[in-house]
Amino acid sequence: MYTQAGASMAVSEMVIAATLQAGNAASRHLASWHPQEGIRSVQLYGVRPQTLDWAVKHLVQECGVHHIDLNFGCPVRKVTAKGGGSALPLRPRLFRRLVAAAAAAAGPEVPVTVKLRMGLGPELMTFLQVS
Repeated sequence: MYTQAGASMAVSEMVIAATLQAGNAASRHLASWHPQEGIRSVQLYGVRPQTLDWAVKHLVQECGVHHIDLNFGCPVRKVTAKGGGSALPLRPRLFRRLVAAAAAAAGPEVPVTVKLRMGLGPELMTFLQVS
């Protein structure tokens, strides 16, 4: 357990909002905790505002999550080729809609943070478009 190592919190592995909504057992397992763990933080990925809204509400209301960390930093080609992960800043309107949906679903008591990369590479810096 992370508290035995001196940490005050740990963030889950990446949970995909769509697979969580579909009831995927692996995703539900990643979003679960040992009863003695304190702060519950989930790293969440999604590219559809409605799905992200559902996932955040589920995590906060049903799973007792204390913090949501949106993962928009994945550099894996199969993710970025579809416009997700670190390619999301190239779609700033969608990026803003995703963050707004997650923040609204989390409510005022649950912080939402965003993990992103500076860009897709040194030749394509995108972080300023969404910062």
